[in-house]
Amino acid sequence: MKGQRGVTLIALVVYLIAITIVMSILAVVSENFFFNSSYITDTGRYISEFNKFNMFFIEDVKDSKDFLEFNETEIVFDNGVTYTYKTSPDNGIYRNKVKICSHILYCTFKRRTELDVESGILKTIVTVTMVLQGSQNYTTSVDYVLRYW
Repeated sequence: MKGQRGVTLIALVVYLIAITIVMSILAVVSENFFFNSSYITDTGRYISEFNKFNMFFIEDVKDSKDFLEFNETEIVFDNGVTYTYKTSPDNGIYRNKVKICSHILYCTFKRRTELDVESGILKTIVTVTMVLQGSQNYTTSVDYVLRYW
């Protein structure tokens, strides 16, 4: 009996308790990970809509020096390109009657002028504020500078 070694009942109980604790911790971490990953997927679902708008708008801002018409929901650049935000029927932004963005809850265009200190030239700046749809709405405000050279 002196040289027998084996798993005692106390050691077995300690092993089972340790395994149960480790499995519980892994289950909680795993549950939180999968819950949060679905939340992130839903939150950023329509962020690409802003990227599409940004791609077109930057190109037209850099090609234009002034506006033919300007208000909070519509811009007509001097090169003839028109951007319009329509709430009905589908909350979208249109570029020359072609819908380029959807799922936009709110969009405004504002303009201001600033003096460039180095060159002494007035720059026209357009500020676009957007609220994009999602489980949490994403708000962004970006300044674009019209071509002034």
